[in-house]
Amino acid sequence: MSGSKSMPTTPSKGERQTMSDGTPGSAHDRGRDLDSTTSDATGEASPNPRSPNPAATSSGTSPTAGDSQALVFETGTTPVSPRRPLNPGLYAPDPANPAPEPATTVADVVYRLMHPDQSLYSEDGTTVTLTIIWAVLVAGPERFGLTTPPDGRHSLDEADYLHHYGRFYGLSPQIWEWLTGGEDTLTLPASHFA
Repeated sequence: MSGSKSMPTTPSKGERQTMSDGTPGSAHDRGRDLDSTTSDATGEASPNPRSPNPAATSSGTSPTAGDSQALVFETGTTPVSPRRPLNPGLYAPDPANPAPEPATTVADVVYRLMHPDQSLYSEDGTTVTLTIIWAVLVAGPERFGLTTPPDGRHSLDEADYLHHYGRFYGLSPQIWEWLTGGEDTLTLPASHFA
Protein backbone atom coordinates (compact mmCIF):
# COMPACT_ATOMS: atom_id res chain seq x y z
CA MET A 1 0.00 0.00 0.00
CA SER A 2 1.38 3.30 -0.97
CA GLY A 3 0.66 6.66 0.63
CA SER A 4 -0.87 5.87 3.97
CA LYS A 5 -2.88 8.62 5.59
CA SER A 6 -1.88 9.83 8.99
CA MET A 7 -4.67 10.03 11.53
CA PRO A 8 -4.84 13.03 13.83
CA THR A 9 -3.68 12.10 17.26
CA THR A 10 -5.19 13.14 20.50
CA PRO A 11 -3.00 13.84 23.45
CA SER A 12 -2.62 11.08 25.96
CA LYS A 13 -3.95 11.52 29.46
CA GLY A 14 -2.19 14.33 31.28
CA GLU A 15 -0.73 15.79 28.05
CA ARG A 16 -1.81 19.34 27.08
CA GLN A 17 -2.54 20.65 23.60
CA THR A 18 -1.54 24.03 22.25
CA MET A 19 -4.33 26.33 21.11
CA SER A 20 -4.24 28.16 17.77
CA ASP A 21 -2.87 31.32 19.38
CA GLY A 22 0.07 29.39 20.86
CA THR A 23 -1.20 29.23 24.42
CA PRO A 24 -1.44 25.86 26.13
CA GLY A 25 -4.92 24.46 26.55
CA SER A 26 -7.17 21.49 26.06
CA ALA A 27 -10.23 20.89 23.91
CA HIS A 28 -12.32 21.70 26.96
CA ASP A 29 -10.54 25.06 27.29
CA ARG A 30 -11.16 25.84 23.62
CA GLY A 31 -14.88 25.18 24.09
CA ARG A 32 -14.93 27.54 27.03
CA ASP A 33 -13.23 30.22 24.93
CA LEU A 34 -15.89 29.82 22.25
CA ASP A 35 -18.66 30.22 24.81
CA SER A 36 -17.37 33.52 26.15
CA THR A 37 -16.94 35.38 22.84
CA THR A 38 -17.88 35.06 19.19
CA SER A 39 -16.42 36.74 16.13
CA ASP A 40 -18.46 39.13 14.06
CA ALA A 41 -17.97 39.88 10.35
CA THR A 42 -14.99 42.17 11.04
CA GLY A 43 -13.17 39.51 13.03
CA GLU A 44 -13.63 41.47 16.25
CA ALA A 45 -14.53 39.48 19.33
CA SER A 46 -17.99 40.26 20.60
CA PRO A 47 -19.88 38.95 23.61
CA ASN A 48 -21.78 35.73 23.04
CA PRO A 49 -25.49 36.22 23.83
CA ARG A 50 -25.52 32.79 25.51
CA SER A 51 -22.65 33.77 27.77
CA PRO A 52 -23.47 34.12 31.47
CA ASN A 53 -22.47 37.78 31.30
CA PRO A 54 -23.61 39.27 27.97
CA ALA A 55 -22.84 42.80 29.16
CA ALA A 56 -19.12 42.02 29.48
CA THR A 57 -16.96 42.75 26.47
CA SER A 58 -13.57 41.45 25.45
CA SER A 59 -12.19 44.97 25.65
CA GLY A 60 -12.63 44.92 29.42
CA THR A 61 -14.81 48.03 29.55
CA SER A 62 -17.59 48.01 32.07
CA PRO A 63 -21.17 48.58 30.94
CA THR A 64 -22.71 52.00 31.36
CA ALA A 65 -25.63 52.75 33.65
CA GLY A 66 -27.80 53.57 30.64
CA ASP A 67 -27.39 50.10 29.17
CA SER A 68 -30.54 48.18 30.15
CA GLN A 69 -28.96 44.79 29.52
CA ALA A 70 -26.07 45.71 31.76
CA LEU A 71 -28.43 46.50 34.62
CA VAL A 72 -30.09 43.11 34.37
CA PHE A 73 -27.02 40.98 33.74
CA GLU A 74 -24.32 42.59 35.87
CA THR A 75 -21.68 40.22 37.14
CA GLY A 76 -22.82 38.28 40.19
CA THR A 77 -26.54 38.96 39.81
CA THR A 78 -29.36 37.06 38.20
CA PRO A 79 -32.26 38.50 36.24
CA VAL A 80 -35.48 38.85 38.19
CA SER A 81 -38.45 37.07 36.64
CA PRO A 82 -41.80 38.88 36.71
CA ARG A 83 -43.55 35.52 36.99
CA ARG A 84 -44.27 33.87 40.31
CA PRO A 85 -43.24 30.20 40.47
CA LEU A 86 -46.09 27.71 40.55
CA ASN A 87 -46.74 25.40 43.45
CA PRO A 88 -46.60 21.71 42.62
CA GLY A 89 -50.04 20.37 41.82
CA LEU A 90 -52.82 21.33 39.51
CA TYR A 91 -53.30 25.04 40.12
CA ALA A 92 -51.33 28.22 40.63
CA PRO A 93 -51.33 29.57 44.19
CA ASP A 94 -53.63 32.34 45.29
CA PRO A 95 -51.25 35.17 46.30
CA ALA A 96 -53.59 36.26 49.11
CA ASN A 97 -53.96 32.73 50.53
CA PRO A 98 -50.99 30.50 49.76
CA ALA A 99 -51.87 26.83 49.70
CA PRO A 100 -50.51 24.50 52.35
CA GLU A 101 -48.35 21.55 51.37
CA PRO A 102 -50.38 18.39 50.68
CA ALA A 103 -50.78 16.05 53.65
CA THR A 104 -49.22 12.61 53.29
CA THR A 105 -51.43 10.28 55.38
CA VAL A 106 -55.19 9.77 55.32
CA ALA A 107 -55.42 10.88 58.96
CA ASP A 108 -53.57 14.13 58.13
CA VAL A 109 -55.79 14.78 55.11
CA VAL A 110 -58.98 14.21 57.11
CA TYR A 111 -57.74 16.48 59.90
CA ARG A 112 -56.98 19.29 57.45
CA LEU A 113 -60.28 18.87 55.60
CA MET A 114 -62.19 19.00 58.90
CA HIS A 115 -60.19 22.06 60.07
CA PRO A 116 -60.35 24.45 57.08
CA ASP A 117 -58.34 27.65 56.75
CA GLN A 118 -59.78 30.83 58.27
CA SER A 119 -59.89 32.33 54.78
CA LEU A 120 -62.71 29.90 53.89
CA TYR A 121 -65.00 31.20 56.66
CA SER A 122 -67.61 33.84 55.86
CA GLU A 123 -67.10 37.38 57.16
CA ASP A 124 -69.53 36.83 60.01
CA GLY A 125 -67.97 33.42 60.80
CA THR A 126 -71.23 31.46 60.54
CA THR A 127 -70.54 29.49 57.35
CA VAL A 128 -67.58 27.83 55.66
CA THR A 129 -67.34 27.54 51.87
CA LEU A 130 -65.01 24.80 50.66
CA THR A 131 -63.81 24.75 47.06
CA ILE A 132 -62.73 21.65 45.19
CA ILE A 133 -59.49 23.42 44.28
CA TRP A 134 -58.71 23.85 47.98
CA ALA A 135 -59.54 20.19 48.66
CA VAL A 136 -57.25 19.04 45.83
CA LEU A 137 -54.42 21.20 47.17
CA VAL A 138 -54.89 19.92 50.73
CA ALA A 139 -55.26 16.22 49.87
CA GLY A 140 -52.93 16.14 46.86
CA PRO A 141 -53.80 15.89 43.17
CA GLU A 142 -52.85 12.20 43.01
CA ARG A 143 -56.00 11.36 45.03
CA PHE A 144 -58.34 12.87 42.43
CA GLY A 145 -59.49 12.20 38.89
CA LEU A 146 -61.68 14.14 36.48
CA THR A 147 -65.35 13.25 36.20
CA THR A 148 -66.80 12.64 32.79
CA PRO A 149 -68.10 15.61 30.81
CA PRO A 150 -70.08 17.83 30.82
CA ASP A 151 -68.73 19.16 34.14
CA GLY A 152 -65.21 17.65 34.18
CA ARG A 153 -64.91 18.34 37.92
CA HIS A 154 -62.21 16.77 40.09
CA SER A 155 -63.59 13.96 42.21
CA LEU A 156 -62.02 11.63 44.73
CA ASP A 157 -60.63 8.50 43.10
CA GLU A 158 -62.54 5.38 44.16
CA ALA A 159 -59.29 3.41 44.52
CA ASP A 160 -57.73 5.94 46.93
CA TYR A 161 -57.39 5.23 50.64
CA LEU A 162 -59.17 8.50 51.46
CA HIS A 163 -62.22 7.21 49.59
CA HIS A 164 -62.19 3.94 51.56
CA TYR A 165 -60.97 5.04 55.01
CA GLY A 166 -61.79 8.75 55.19
CA ARG A 167 -65.01 8.19 57.14
CA PHE A 168 -63.15 5.88 59.55
CA TYR A 169 -60.69 8.70 60.33
CA GLY A 170 -63.49 11.22 60.98
CA LEU A 171 -64.37 12.74 57.60
CA SER A 172 -67.99 13.90 57.75
CA PRO A 173 -70.51 12.23 55.39
CA GLN A 174 -71.33 15.60 53.76
CA ILE A 175 -67.70 16.32 52.88
CA TRP A 176 -67.07 12.72 51.76
CA GLU A 177 -70.07 12.84 49.38
CA TRP A 178 -68.97 16.24 48.08
CA LEU A 179 -65.43 14.99 47.41
CA THR A 180 -66.73 12.00 45.45
CA GLY A 181 -68.92 14.17 43.20
CA GLY A 182 -71.05 17.29 43.27
CA GLU A 183 -70.68 21.01 42.86
CA ASP A 184 -67.39 22.91 42.77
CA THR A 185 -68.12 24.45 46.19
CA LEU A 186 -69.72 23.21 49.40
CA THR A 187 -71.10 25.61 52.02
CA LEU A 188 -71.60 24.25 55.53
CA PRO A 189 -72.34 25.90 58.88
CA ALA A 190 -69.24 26.69 60.94
CA SER A 191 -70.60 24.43 63.70
CA HIS A 192 -69.96 21.47 61.36
CA PHE A 193 -66.23 21.95 61.92
CA ALA A 194 -66.26 22.58 65.70
